Amino acid sequence: MRHLRGTRGFTLVELLIVVAIIGILAAISFALYVNVQARGRIGRANADVRTLTSAVGIYSAHTGTIPTTAQGLAVLAQIATNAKGDTAGPFLNAIPVPPGGGAPAWPSAYVYQADTAPGGGGAPSRYVVCATGDGVVAHSASGTSTCP
Repeated sequence: MRHLRGTRGFTLVELLIVVAIIGILAAISFALYVNVQARGRIGRANADVRTLTSAVGIYSAHTGTIPTTAQGLAVLAQIATNAKGDTAGPFLNAIPVPPGGGAPAWPSAYVYQADTAPGGGGAPSRYVVCATGDGVVAHSASGTSTCP
């Protein structure tokens, strides 16, 4: 049996330094993970708003009018008949919902208001689709910082 003389283990200070480095790396990784999650939610909300805006445009092209505020976005998931009696649709299979989570949290549904300009003023045949969460506004008009 052979004994190794002069070899030693790690000292307590060395172990504490390694644990501290691992802790710092874990904290940095967690912060980056949270940031990636927020960017993902924001990206999804912006994509949903673009999809809804496109569907409202297609609905409007078929029927000649935009959905009313009372009809809301739900009308996009139904078959629509225009003045000529032609049917089309549904324009979306399902109405998307904003992403879950966030700080502040996203609402449970996208806001749709007909006859509204992007800044909130009245404008016939215009509309707004938006939602607010994660400290940003996903809006049908780029550069708008409020959601009615």
